[in-house]
Amino acid sequence: MPCFLASSLSSLSVVSLASNSISSIFLLGKISEHELPLTYAAADCFVLPTRALECFGLIVLEAFACNTPVIATPVGAIPELMGKYANQGWLCADISAPAIAERMKAFLKGELNTDGNLRNHALSYSYTAVPARLETIILNNRF
Repeated sequence: MPCFLASSLSSLSVVSLASNSISSIFLLGKISEHELPLTYAAADCFVLPTRALECFGLIVLEAFACNTPVIATPVGAIPELMGKYANQGWLCADISAPAIAERMKAFLKGELNTDGNLRNHALSYSYTAVPARLETIILNNRF
């Protein structure tokens, strides 16, 4: 299976650890905002190897909106945004390259699956859904 990298060369350390399952590596460089949805949609899986400073994790929701599963590290709000998928093996044990490579290998072996509702999960964070949930919480004094 080929691997396409849209990030820096530092990601190669993670890919090299999972390399026995990867046939070739392509460096795409920076992806434009216009091409981003198409790139997510074309991917079998998106790997988010965040080490720090990922406050909200919008990238997870962008990939999910294209129905693309995400392998991610447990940084910032990423575990919360991943929801039930974090508990289904898509979240790495830590931020290390071996932990990320282990999840990549699991994906490549077919050990990670989704229920096909990634887009619906992303939509639960839409600009209309979140205010409605907040209104319910506030009006029902659930805070």
